[in-house]
Amino acid sequence: DAHYNISFAFLQKEDTDNALKHLDTALQQQLLVLDDFHVDIAYTLYATAVALFKAHRFEDAISYYQRALDAAKYEGMATIDKLEDAKVIMDIFKMESQCYMGYHRNYNNIKYLGLAQETAENSVEILKKMIVDKQDELGRKLLKEESISVYEAGINAYFVQELSSKSNLNQSNCFHFSELSKSLALHQNMKEAEALYFSNVPKDIIEIEQQLRLNIADMDKQQQQFLGAGLPETDTTVLKISSHLFDLHQKYDSLKLRLEKEYPTYYRLKYDLSTASLPYVQDTLLQPNQTLLEYFTGDSSTFVFLVKKDDYQVLEVKTERPLKEWVGQLQEGLYGYHTLPPGKQTEAAYQLSLKKYTEASRFLYEKLVAPLKEKLTGEVIIVPDGVLNSVPFEALLAEQPGNLARPHEWHYLLNDHDISYCYSATLLREMQQRQHRQQPKDELLAFAPYFDGDTSLLAGLFQFDETMRKDLQPLPYSGEEAFGAKKLMSGKAVVGKEATEDEFSKMAGDYRFLHLATHGQANRSAGDYSFLAFSEVKDSLENELLYVRDIYNLSLNADLVTLSACETGTGQLQQGEGIISLARAFAYAGAKSIVTTLWSVGDRHSKDLMLAFYKKLKKGLPKDGALRQAKLEFIVKNKGQIAHPFHWAGFIGIGDMAAVR
Repeated sequence: DAHYNISFAFLQKEDTDNALKHLDTALQQQLLVLDDFHVDIAYTLYATAVALFKAHRFEDAISYYQRALDAAKYEGMATIDKLEDAKVIMDIFKMESQCYMGYHRNYNNIKYLGLAQETAENSVEILKKMIVDKQDELGRKLLKEESISVYEAGINAYFVQELSSKSNLNQSNCFHFSELSKSLALHQNMKEAEALYFSNVPKDIIEIEQQLRLNIADMDKQQQQFLGAGLPETDTTVLKISSHLFDLHQKYDSLKLRLEKEYPTYYRLKYDLSTASLPYVQDTLLQPNQTLLEYFTGDSSTFVFLVKKDDYQVLEVKTERPLKEWVGQLQEGLYGYHTLPPGKQTEAAYQLSLKKYTEASRFLYEKLVAPLKEKLTGEVIIVPDGVLNSVPFEALLAEQPGNLARPHEWHYLLNDHDISYCYSATLLREMQQRQHRQQPKDELLAFAPYFDGDTSLLAGLFQFDETMRKDLQPLPYSGEEAFGAKKLMSGKAVVGKEATEDEFSKMAGDYRFLHLATHGQANRSAGDYSFLAFSEVKDSLENELLYVRDIYNLSLNADLVTLSACETGTGQLQQGEGIISLARAFAYAGAKSIVTTLWSVGDRHSKDLMLAFYKKLKKGLPKDGALRQAKLEFIVKNKGQIAHPFHWAGFIGIGDMAAVR
């Protein structure tokens, strides 16, 4: 409808008066041809409520949200399965929660705070169901784009209460919504990987599962069409469909029980949306010397959660300039200069990069870390979110540098803490508790397929941006790195032409430690196509690239996977989703911990850093401590530009950081 569409143009201009006029006209025209209980009517009433909310007419907005629920035939959460469009109900509850929050802020009425919490929870429950049930790619994409605001509404609804609450029972809801946002995002990504043999589930079982879900969806639709046409539930046709639906659900439930028993990893990722609770994180997950810093980046708010065994705190971070811009400036300062062509690497360009880095680094430290620095313990586990996935927190500056020419003297967060990362507290729990399918037969497997043959073919296949090497050049130090790792940890090194993708896939499940010194690329437009490159096989149909979706299908028994390659930790960034990355794929494939990279790294300095890391591991240090000591040692040994965080901060540890036994 033209009036409906025009209203959104006025809403974007904050002209709520004209938006409401056009929405009223649209509603009157719809009521001439549509039944009062129609999804299109619901959407127009919902849009009217949004306009009223923006005009701070909270009571009127709440009234229209209720009318929209009635028009969508909502009769309670138990009826969600039978609705024509559950998404509109989710949107209504989300915005209604924001409306109740506005009412609470203006009138300080605790009743409306409770209603805000209730409607936010309803919105999230519908979202959970839609994510599990959604089959089509477009529908999943739309849910991703909108889901972040659903979680944000939940966090905002409880944040005010948690600030003043003295009861531990009331101090976990914000954290729950943050963890849930990450849990559902990971669930979505597993679906999109389209790994038909994920966790060794036979293809025929996957196909049966998909067909049952499609058949149930089709029968549901038919049933609603007949009921919508006025047929009673006792009609013969409706009863026949109901009976068929019952049988399909029985078969589906039986299949899920089989999956849960025989393929628990697949079942957990596909159906289990439970998260690690705050009491569990405090009582079981964290050690006395550990602090969890979890971040949530919403559309308009950023929250920081500090969790220790004996403490919990949540803060809202406010910035005048978008966080994304500060992170972009940090990235330019960290590695923008180092990726310039040799002729462009002037002293002026270097000084400009230092200015960008120090300014952004200090700002991010002051906003994201400093408010809680007195509460941090020796070990800090970072759970980033959104754009913060690409921030190396250990490279944030705790103090303004006195001399920009002496980066080895700067005070980094690295100087004060062992730092590691994970994608959620829930995933950290799983990586720590992971039981390998079988005991590894040997210790370390190191691959160094550094392309000592013709690399021109691979170099021309892919587009590289300014942060990547321009082609897949030989890596002369990677062989030394592989054999050094083998000597330190015992095992096998495979280099050069022998280091093919097929050989790695065959051997990877037999080793406790996997080390890959090779090229990698993060695909920023399609994260599943991020890859690790292996040695070229002449006249082969295979491209010798191991993609994210391929890694999901590996069956690993590794305590540690080290990805000494370019950009293995980064990938496609979408709001509310985090990074689709090679690192996370290895975590799902069975790795308990991963050391990976956030940007392109040179193989000479990578070799030095990695061998120092393994030496520290052999001495019994935990993985995060070993990586920190290797970095500090690197900084001390190298002066000037070589001590710049570009050369060492890109390496991060993810997951279970316990010492190697």
